[in-house]
Amino acid sequence: MVLLCSVEEDKIVFLTTVRTLNIILDDYYLGLTDIKEYIPSFINNILGNIFNLEESDFVISSINCLSVIVDIYKENIRIYVENIVTTVSKIWADAGEEYILRSSILNLLGKLLKALRNDSYLLHTHLVPILIFCCDRNNPSSVYLIEDAIELILILVSNSDRFTPEVRTILDILPSLLRTQMDESFQLVLHIYSAMFLLAPQVSLSLSFDTKYDLSFCHQLRSMLDNIKADQASAIFSCLNSAIDASLGCGLSKLVLHSFADTGILDVIIREIYNSTELGTILCHYYYLFFKIIVADPELYYNSIKKYSQNNSIGFDELNFILLLHIIRKEDILYLPEHRLMLLYFLLEILNIYNPVLYQSTIIESSDFCIAKESINLAE
Repeated sequence: MVLLCSVEEDKIVFLTTVRTLNIILDDYYLGLTDIKEYIPSFINNILGNIFNLEESDFVISSINCLSVIVDIYKENIRIYVENIVTTVSKIWADAGEEYILRSSILNLLGKLLKALRNDSYLLHTHLVPILIFCCDRNNPSSVYLIEDAIELILILVSNSDRFTPEVRTILDILPSLLRTQMDESFQLVLHIYSAMFLLAPQVSLSLSFDTKYDLSFCHQLRSMLDNIKADQASAIFSCLNSAIDASLGCGLSKLVLHSFADTGILDVIIREIYNSTELGTILCHYYYLFFKIIVADPELYYNSIKKYSQNNSIGFDELNFILLLHIIRKEDILYLPEHRLMLLYFLLEILNIYNPVLYQSTIIESSDFCIAKESINLAE
């Protein structure tokens, strides 16, 4: 087969060999040890022949075969990366409106990113301009390529261990991607934000939570919370929790938490807990974020509750008591250990801030509170 896909062979013979090779590698689950000695020849022959192919179907078959080889060869593919990327970049530039061809190239580049892992920065210079092109809604081809590009951006950021200038440019296009609200893609964009917060917390948090801009991250999420779906709730609150965790580690917690208040996200959280009409799965997310905010910044919580009570003609103590009562009575929806632990910290913070006599009789209804508090006392 190595000889049959050589440069000297006929194009039809080459194509048939490539397609057969693709089936053998993909369907028969051959391991690296089975074909390792042949992989360099396969790669060189495919790259050597690919520019001789005029039909896009032939080129797509060749690229798909390379994708399967990369899957098998994994990190060993590094020595061929420059040659592969240079080749597919030229094919991309000449692809025009061949969207299936371009989609196959994006798939190959995603395989390369995963294979290179921490060395994936080697692809950033070539790859990021392609991704920005795919995500530009002024470009007609974005309709066909944007979903693949968003998936690829997530792979790129998740596999990066350094914040390159190219990755920095991705931050600039994320708000426009978030505005599209395309179900799965919408959730992928939020996962990209979470990955950015971990990769470069200072830069990504500063840009995403700057409330001076109407299209800031928090402004966009706030506009979505009024008609939130259960699957979207998980992605949104997971991202907000990631932002809080990252901000605590880099000294930007004030910026992040105060943006929750400035954009109205904290008001929505208070409102939903006060009404307690949402599904348990969604309400659980509100509870957990609520606990994190009060534990991280008790003063912000106090001021927000005071403002909310004034704006809605509810007594300050009455509002606090009702929020606490709803949380305690529905604590069973907090089934994850980290949620139960954060509930405990929240209850302890309530006792520190407010009149213990007013709240203690309600707090001790919590099944975890007395046992957990006693355990903490013993540990101390």
